[in-house]
Amino acid sequence: MSFAPYHQFRNAVRLQQLIEDFHSAGTITTQVYDGYSRYHPALIHKLKCAQHHLDRLEEKLTASDITEAQNSAMDFTFAVNMHMDSFFYAGGSALDILAREVIIYFGQPLPAMVYFKTAATTISASHPGDPLLPRLANPPWKDEFTNYRNVLTHELVVVTQYQIDISCDGGKTTKKIRVPLPDDPRAAPGNRKYKKKREILSYTTDHFRKMLKLINTIYGEIADRAESVGKLPL
Repeated sequence: MSFAPYHQFRNAVRLQQLIEDFHSAGTITTQVYDGYSRYHPALIHKLKCAQHHLDRLEEKLTASDITEAQNSAMDFTFAVNMHMDSFFYAGGSALDILAREVIIYFGQPLPAMVYFKTAATTISASHPGDPLLPRLANPPWKDEFTNYRNVLTHELVVVTQYQIDISCDGGKTTKKIRVPLPDDPRAAPGNRKYKKKREILSYTTDHFRKMLKLINTIYGEIADRAESVGKLPL
């Protein structure tokens, strides 16, 4: 499994194979296997959706023909908002599903409401000091990412602002459309600031890589531990 060019995501394949081997050997509980079968494919689907919309967003912003952006601004802005919304929705959902997976691999019952932070809370109660807990602590980029996602649920973050950058290299002209992200998406549209100079394509690409790295690392540590004890739950 690969999310190239963003990440190779090899530990997902390791974990999948290990769980199927445990299932064949009868060394995984029905509860864990059923939970894995329910949530793991959903997480992979969400990541594929996030990648799809990120790729479409890149196509919109780096296409050589920028006539659409110039002459059909409303259609262009609609497409940018749609792909950005969908990227954040799918990416945020993948992180929340990850929490469900991890809780299940520890053999714990799922709380009524599960978000990414729920995994650390649930596992620290039953396995205080577990070495996986630091991985489940909120990474420094997570709250800001979630803030954009939550605002996008009810509002538009990108309105009509964008600029066209033109560069020449070896006689070849490259055009790129830059769409800024507001510093604080919760500010009223007329009061939004752009001092941090965030740009939608670089921000979403960077955070997709961070997301994939985080999930792949957690999968790898679970696979290592499950392999060492020869069973699941941990």
